[in-house]
This record gives sequence, structure tokens and C-alpha cells, in this order.
Amino acid sequence: MANIDLLGPASAPGAVTARPSETRVFGQNETWFAPCTSQSSRDGTQLQAVFQNGLLAQVRYALKASGITLDNADDAMLWKAILAAVAAGAPPPTALWHTGDDTSNAAGTIVASVIPTITAHGRYWYGIKVAQTCPGPTQAVINGLPSRTVVRGDGAALKQGDYLAGQELILSDDGTRLQVVGLVLSQVGAGSATYINSLFIPGGRPKQYLTPGSYSLSIPASRTFLVRECRGSGGGGGGASTNMAAASGGGGGGNAQKVATTTADTVLTIVVGAGGAGGAGGGSPQNGLAGGTTSVTVASGSVVDANGTTFGAGQTLCAATGGTGGIASTSGSGGINGGLGGVASGGDINDSGDGGGLGYPITSTAYLGGLGGASPGSGGTPTVNYSAAGNSSTAPGIGGNGSSGNAAGGFGSPGRVTLTV
Repeated sequence: MANIDLLGPASAPGAVTARPSETRVFGQNETWFAPCTSQSSRDGTQLQAVFQNGLLAQVRYALKASGITLDNADDAMLWKAILAAVAAGAPPPTALWHTGDDTSNAAGTIVASVIPTITAHGRYWYGIKVAQTCPGPTQAVINGLPSRTVVRGDGAALKQGDYLAGQELILSDDGTRLQVVGLVLSQVGAGSATYINSLFIPGGRPKQYLTPGSYSLSIPASRTFLVRECRGSGGGGGGASTNMAAASGGGGGGNAQKVATTTADTVLTIVVGAGGAGGAGGGSPQNGLAGGTTSVTVASGSVVDANGTTFGAGQTLCAATGGTGGIASTSGSGGINGGLGGVASGGDINDSGDGGGLGYPITSTAYLGGLGGASPGSGGTPTVNYSAAGNSSTAPGIGGNGSSGNAAGGFGSPGRVTLTV
């Protein structure tokens, strides 16, 4: 390294030419500088020379080791040192990442020739496009070497459905076994967990049903599908008679999520529930109406879920009821509660909707209508309304606001079904 007094303190009074001994005692916890508690106090952390010397030594080493020209007048030395380090790079490592295709016709055995080629096992990573769906315990033969057992990331044996035909499977050699990285847990065998939001379905495409009504969806045999959303509709807000009355909001719809696999060619019936109408306003205001139920049912064929339960024709996979309607008001906040949230059932995850809110006064002559209840994972509740008809939301499953004038309550939003198949 170059011999230069790099970055000083140079000729500053009290500077020395030999680095003083370290006097600090380092523990396991990180420490920080504390400020003084007031301008007149002297209780802050002391800024000692040993600390500054430590920083100076680190910077000096980095600058000198970079090979740049050292010049105390150059304010860009540190930046040049960083660029030099990046440009120098590191020696090319041994290839650790290898890819190939599974050519085996036997379920439970992966056979692949990978590139770059390997002649012995090592701590390598592999990306292999598998040919067969996982039947359970699996062995892998890479480039004709002795077979390795393939296990989950936690070391447990694979279960049925832990990888799917056509999937790009990522494997890490831990020295004795191949561990699956980012494992897709089986939804067919005895898997103990269901990862709804991260489930990988090769070639899967989302299908969404937004308009209230009944639909049919055909799914071929041996296909895993995910019901990401089976959302009940929102209940309608209650009506009110005057500006001094505020009805409560309708409840939000429930939401179910479920994973299943077809065991035969299957047709699903999908029903999207309609939002509940807002209660009429006027001299005899009415309660809001309940939202409709959304459901996914097997029309023909059969499917099996994550728990190993088989569903045949006429059986409902999952469903979510709509929120009930808000309570009407002729004076004040209108009742003691808003519409109740809908309830989900049959899903691997079942979330209930939120109840509608109560109205309340904002001035001596005006009330705010009760807010519609939210539906889990959907959009926001309707914007507030005062001395006016109840507002509604465009997000699915949201309850309508209660009225806060001589007007009707807001309507509940329809439900929605979203699948990945």
C-alpha cells in the first residue's frame, strides 16, 4: 500500500504518528450515540479519539487497497475506490447453478442431465422441469450419479402433490439430500398446511365472475385449482325519514378461499350473489335487504380438497353469505346495531364480513349515515354521507351506507368469485 498520511489529522494540534491503543470494550449488542438531554447538560455520549481512529483506519484501508491514486486534495477518492472495486470484480466461481429437464416416465423418480455438467455431487443448485406429478417420496438421479432423496425444505419426506408435472422445480443439494426450495405443498395428500396466496399452479390463469348470476366452469381431471375469492355480497343500508335521522349501514359479505384438485373431468357451478337493496326512505323508512350468497358447487365429476375430503355432484365446495341489511331510522341513530357481516364456510380460509356502522350526529341539525361493513380483502367502504341518501361502494361485497336524510339507504355491492385454474 502507498505510504502517505491519508486523510489526516495531519498537522492538527495533538496529532500523533502512532495509533493509540484501543480502550473500548465491545459487547454483543450494537451501541449508538445518545444526544445531550439539553443544551446546558453534558450527559450525551462522548466522541472519543478511539472511535474516530477506527473509522479512519477502515476508510484508509479501503482507499489504499483499491489501487487508485491517493491524493488528499481529491474529494472523490472514496467514490473512485468503490468504482475500482466493482470493476475488479471477483474471481469467477465454480458453477453452482445447473438446469435440465426430467426425462423419467416413472412417478417418484426424477432423471435429468444438467448443464453445466457435473461429474460428482456437490453443494449445487438445480432448476429441473419435472415430467410427473409428485406421488410422495421421490429420488433424483442427476447426470447418472448415485440417486439423492428429494425432501421438503424442513427435511420431511415429500407428499403427494408437492410438485406438479411441468413445474420448474428448484432443488438445493445439502450434501446428502436434495431439498426443494420454495416448496408447493400438496393439496391432495396428507399435507398439513395450505398456502393460499403463494400456491403455484403451472399454466394457471385467473377467471373472475363479477355479475350476479349462475355460471358453469369445466375443469379437466387431475387439475389443481384455487378459489382465491368466494365473496358474499353486501347488505343494503337502512332508509331514513328526516335529516335528524340516520340509519345504520349494511353488513359486508364473507369470503372463503379453497384449494382442490379434480379427480375426474368436472363441471363447477358458480353462483355470484346480488347486493342487497337499500331500504326505502320517507315517512315509513325500511330496513336494507340482505345480500345474496356466493358459492362454488360441483355440478358433475369429483374433486378432493386439502383435507382429503371428496366432493361429488351437488356438493358445495365453499360458500359465503351476504351481509344483512342496515336498520332504518325515523329519529336519531336508528337502532343499536348495523347489518351483520356475512359468514364464509367450506374454505381452507373462512373470513366473516364486518358489520355495518351506526349513524351519529355531526351538527345539531345533521346526521352522518352509518357506514357499510367491509368485506375481508376487498376495497374500502363507501364514502360518508350526511343529510343525504346512503352511498354505495364499487368494491365487491361491501355493505351500503345508511341514509341520513329523507332518502333510501345505499345498495350493497355484489359478490365475486375469482379462481386460478
